[in-house]
Amino acid sequence: CMTITCHVSPLTGEQKEAVWNLARIIFPSLDRQKFEERLARPGCVVLLCSKASEFIGFKIGYRESETIFYSWLGGVLENFRGQGIGQQLMDLQHDHCRQNGYGLVKTKTMNQWRHMLMLNLKNGFEITETYPGKNGVLKIVLTKSLF
Repeated sequence: CMTITCHVSPLTGEQKEAVWNLARIIFPSLDRQKFEERLARPGCVVLLCSKASEFIGFKIGYRESETIFYSWLGGVLENFRGQGIGQQLMDLQHDHCRQNGYGLVKTKTMNQWRHMLMLNLKNGFEITETYPGKNGVLKIVLTKSLF
């Protein structure tokens, strides 16, 4: 049985550590300072998925403006992928956004994260911009209207 909990900033130290420990397994090059800065942003929402008291997935986003929610980072441990957890996290994040008056969800990804790109496109996101990021890696900006 899986449980998904929603945490709205400010997070407790314990919650931050739980998300950090999970995020750095999925994204080993994730910068701790950038992670902390993002969690401290206004309107930050963290969804944490657990199974038998083990954290297995997460999704983090925050308020970009009064009407735009930025979905920053999410992932599921490799052993638990393909079970619809990413989809459930996205659905819950979008429900939270609608309930809190956001009209648009915005996110960025890269070709290397194809599963995330495909999930976003499957869920009604549209590619609205591309630009060269660090090291010339193409960044893909996607947006989705919630209404």
